Amino acid sequence: MRIFINITIFVLCAGMIGAQAVPQNPQLQIKGYAAADYAKSEKEGLVPDGSFGNPLLGLVFSGQLSQNVRFMAEASFYTDKTLDLNQAWVGVDTSQYFSLKLGLYLVPFGWYNERNLPHEQLYINFPLNIDFFVPLTWRDIGIAATGSALGLDYSAWFGNGLVESDGPDGGQQFKDNNANKGWGGRLLWAPESSIGIGYSYYRGKYDDANSRYRTMQAANAYWITNDFEWVFEYTYNTSENIPGYANGKGYGYYAHLAMVWKNIRPYASYQKLDYHDPLHGPGFEGPESPGDGISVKKTRWAVGAVFSLGPSVFLKFEYDFNRESEIQLKNDMYMVQIALSF
Repeated sequence: MRIFINITIFVLCAGMIGAQAVPQNPQLQIKGYAAADYAKSEKEGLVPDGSFGNPLLGLVFSGQLSQNVRFMAEASFYTDKTLDLNQAWVGVDTSQYFSLKLGLYLVPFGWYNERNLPHEQLYINFPLNIDFFVPLTWRDIGIAATGSALGLDYSAWFGNGLVESDGPDGGQQFKDNNANKGWGGRLLWAPESSIGIGYSYYRGKYDDANSRYRTMQAANAYWITNDFEWVFEYTYNTSENIPGYANGKGYGYYAHLAMVWKNIRPYASYQKLDYHDPLHGPGFEGPESPGDGISVKKTRWAVGAVFSLGPSVFLKFEYDFNRESEIQLKNDMYMVQIALSF
């Protein structure tokens, strides 16, 4: 993977130089985004002393190789992760009914995964179920197909799938750990551009022994106009465990309502997470070395606002009221973030 990343960086840099040297070529487009934030929690939270952090810089290269063939490459830099390659694919468009992507692509699962960049969404903290169940910027290597007809958008993908880790949010891999391939699909019924209802499904064997399945499902709905935005997303996860341990199983959801007033979008969100898994958790190193188990039951009210300082510059504020069902913690948190695209 490191060699692949280095090669990709070289190609992207060469593309930038080429684009500057040949400005008459209109096929290559270069875009970018950046963000940074400040967070402070109560004394039992993650950042009781307050901290600036999470600087992010990304570049997106896209264009047409021919009339029906296009490409995209996206790389993001985090100070704690060096460089992440988020996308690197070639697409073939046969018609509006069928398009194919080959390479590294964002997994078309649910609502949030394909629009999770700071300048693309309201939140600073990911909603509880997205943060817990879905790997950060979930992507896969393989084949993905998309299309639309009669108000129905459909997607399907076939790739390496997820690998077993200590929690559901892990599992990103770029070289398959077993003989099984992960697969999934999404259906979205959108009779109008402002309204949609969707269902997503994923299934794949995730252990090295190629014997146990992980299954994820998501249902989402949205209603978005020029004056307000309402979004709901529900996630359900089942992870098969070895004999003697009950399967990991649970759900989560979030719903938010945002209004538009001049250049401000205030919003409120309710979120819930309930998940139990006796095999995984902190200390998990494999089926022969179980973890401490996972038992999470919490809710969150998040309120905030997004201030548009320009067409592509946003100042965001969020306050999270966190509530644990099995233990009382003083772990509310507030955050401020600057996000931009260019």
